[in-house]
Amino acid sequence: MSGIAKLKERLAGCLEGQPGLENADIFPAWPQKRPLPLKSPAIAIGLDGAEVTPAGLGGYLGRDAKESEYYGSSAQITLRFDIFAPAGYREGLPSGGIHNIYEALCEALIKGADGFGVTRVRCGDTGWDEASNAFCLTARVSLRAAMTYGESENAQASCPGFTDFTLRSELIV
Repeated sequence: MSGIAKLKERLAGCLEGQPGLENADIFPAWPQKRPLPLKSPAIAIGLDGAEVTPAGLGGYLGRDAKESEYYGSSAQITLRFDIFAPAGYREGLPSGGIHNIYEALCEALIKGADGFGVTRVRCGDTGWDEASNAFCLTARVSLRAAMTYGESENAQASCPGFTDFTLRSELIV
């Protein structure tokens, strides 16, 4: 499993049961077969983009809590959270309460920002998805990460590619 897939799994697990998201099905990716039309809110997490920039001198990124040194590049990873709120989910609320779900998602991510390196959360316009019979909204969440080569000064020279990535908030710089 890739580092991005692990991150999405970890985020999905942390969001499950958070206030305002208790009734939502949270997926690290849309399942191949999902029940349509939706009966409860759903959130699917996907990769929206990444921007990689060189790190400091010799690719030095910092140390973790165990004092291991990391070398590589800094990255800004943007994930998309596709939020769906079925028609009639929250009667009387505009757009089926989808903005309440978005606010709960924001609160959960911001409270957990230290663990995930969240730097920005934003959303697009509310729409309607005919197949799901649900209101839809896409939130984009930016995270700071470090694309790492390894733990030694020579790791960059001996490793032709990145070996892993670490959320930047987990490093001490």
